[in-house]
Amino acid sequence: MQLLFVPPNNWMTHPNPMRHHFLFGRLAENHGCKVYVINYDGLGNSTSVINPELVFHDGIQMIHQHSLPITDPALYYILNSKNTWDAIRHTLEQLHIDAVVNSNIVPGVMASILAKRMKIPLVYDCAEYYPESASAYFKSRSLKLLAQNVVKEAMKYVIRRSDAVITVSDSHARLVKDVDPGSAVHVVPNGVDLRLFRQFSTSQSSVHGVSSTRELRLVYVGSVDEWLDMESVIRAIKNLSGELRIVLTIVGGSHGEFYLSHLMSLVKSWKLEEQVRFMGFVPYHLVPSYVASADAALSPYKILLKNDVSPLKIPEYLACGKIVLSTPVPEITRRFGDLVYFYDSTEGLSHLLRRIFSDRALMEKRTQGAKDILEGYSWDTIAERYYQIIRLAISGSAKV
Repeated sequence: MQLLFVPPNNWMTHPNPMRHHFLFGRLAENHGCKVYVINYDGLGNSTSVINPELVFHDGIQMIHQHSLPITDPALYYILNSKNTWDAIRHTLEQLHIDAVVNSNIVPGVMASILAKRMKIPLVYDCAEYYPESASAYFKSRSLKLLAQNVVKEAMKYVIRRSDAVITVSDSHARLVKDVDPGSAVHVVPNGVDLRLFRQFSTSQSSVHGVSSTRELRLVYVGSVDEWLDMESVIRAIKNLSGELRIVLTIVGGSHGEFYLSHLMSLVKSWKLEEQVRFMGFVPYHLVPSYVASADAALSPYKILLKNDVSPLKIPEYLACGKIVLSTPVPEITRRFGDLVYFYDSTEGLSHLLRRIFSDRALMEKRTQGAKDILEGYSWDTIAERYYQIIRLAISGSAKV
C-alpha cells in the first residue's frame, strides 16, 4: 500500500511530535506501507530535527518543496501555495498512490481537489478542531475570528470531499456528522508507547533528583498555548506557598508565543521563578524521565471544543503510574474518569494538592487499574485500527 500523507505541520522539524509520527511509522513497520509525506520546508522557527527516531523510517519518504522560509503558518501556506500544489500533484501523477491521508486545512483543500480529480481515495484525519488551533497564531481578536471562520469553512469543504473521516473523540465525530450526515466517521483516539512510558524505579526517574517529602513536584507536558488554563495552576502554587512548597516543571513550547510570554510574565510578577520552571521543547525520548520525576502530572485544559479529545499526555502520565490532575474535559472523563482526579477551579486544584501531601499513597492507588485499560491505547493497537480504516476507504467500503 502506497500512501500520500499531508501532515498538520512540518513533519521533520516541528518540535512537538504528532500522532501521525507514531501511526505511520507502525504502518510502515507492521504492514509494509510506503508513506510519502509532504514536508513544509521552511515552516516554523525550528530548523533542526530533535526527534529523528520518530521522523525517519525506511518506509517513509519526504516530498520536499522549494518554499519561502516563513514562521507564520497562514502566510507560509498562502505564499507557498503553488509549490505545495505542485508537490502534491507531481506525487499523485508520478507515483502509484493508493490513498491520500490528509490532516491539514489549506494543503488539505489542495489534496482534496487533486485526489478527487484523479479518483484516489481520500481519508481526512481530523486530529483536532482546527479553527481554534489556527487562531492561536494571532494576537488580534479580529484576526483570530477571521482565522476561525476561514478555517471552519475550509474544514467543512475537506470533510464533504473525503471518503472517510477519522476523529480523536466522539464529540468531534458528531461535529463531522453535523457537517455531512452521510460521512463515514471513525473515532481513533490518541495512544501511548508503552515501551517508552512505564513506571520507573526511584533510581531511574531522576531528571531533577528524588522529591523531598516536604516538596511536591508537578509536571505538565505539551504545547503551552491559550487553550490551557495554566493561570489557575500558577495561582494555586502561589496561594499554597505559605504552607507547601510546590515546584511545577513545564515541558513544551508555544505555537503563537503570546500565551507563553504571558505566563512567564505572570510567574515573574508573582516571584515564582524558583517554583515554575519552563523547559521548552525537549527530545521526545526524554519526556518519560520528566514525568517519572514528578509526584503528579497536570492536564489543565480549558473546556473548549478543540480540547474535547483524549490527549497523548493522559495515557502517557498514567503509564508512568502518576497521579493525574485534570480539568473535566468530557472526553477525558469518559475514557479515563476512574483513573484521573478532576478539578474545575483554583480552589479545587488546591484541595487536590493538599490531599497529595496528606493521602498520597491512597491517591496513587487510583492509577493501579490503568495497565489493562492502557493496552487498548497502545500505539500498536491504535495503528492497526487506523490501517483498517484506510483499507476500507481504498476498497470503497469506508461507510461500513
